[in-house]
Amino acid sequence: MDSNIKNRFLGVVLAGGLSSRMGVDKKFIAYKGKNLLEHAIDLLASVVGGENVLISGFTYRDKPAVSDLIKNIGPIGGLASVIQSDNVSIDDKLLLIPVDMPGLTVGILKNLYFYMENSTLREAIGVQYHGRELPVAFRITDSVYETVSEMCLEQTPIRDRSLRNLWKLLNFHMLPNSTANDAFFKNINTQSEWQNFLRDNDEY
Repeated sequence: MDSNIKNRFLGVVLAGGLSSRMGVDKKFIAYKGKNLLEHAIDLLASVVGGENVLISGFTYRDKPAVSDLIKNIGPIGGLASVIQSDNVSIDDKLLLIPVDMPGLTVGILKNLYFYMENSTLREAIGVQYHGRELPVAFRITDSVYETVSEMCLEQTPIRDRSLRNLWKLLNFHMLPNSTANDAFFKNINTQSEWQNFLRDNDEY
């Protein structure tokens, strides 16, 4: 972790999944003239700027990327690889989204971004929407670094290696999501879910 880089707000796409239930690589599913990975990158770029977007778990064209250092432990492994890389430093902020949540909007992400950027809330480690595992925004603190590293240890039970558990341990602030449709936060894991999403959200 490079401590000499000026603190930034980085957008991170979690893109290292195996897509086993989908049957095809979710990253490359066509959507609105792009693929899902490009769609996620563009969403983040609209909030943090294109030069501040990282891809976790996959190298795509000329986009900055971080390979998974620890394989087969899910999103926690991808997040650990990002915060342990030279791409980020302590006190950088991350806006984290999955590649398979096409219903996310710029507005949803900007709410998280602005909360973390509010000068009166500097003590907040992170923020998420109530009941939602992703997306989230948070600062990379020593406690974040240590907690994520501990969750990746071999002796940590598999059931404890989840982003949901991590956010609880870090005591993230909860934003209400009463105005956000569930479809905005829907993970697409199967072909059936994808077809249902397209059918129910033809305005996208």
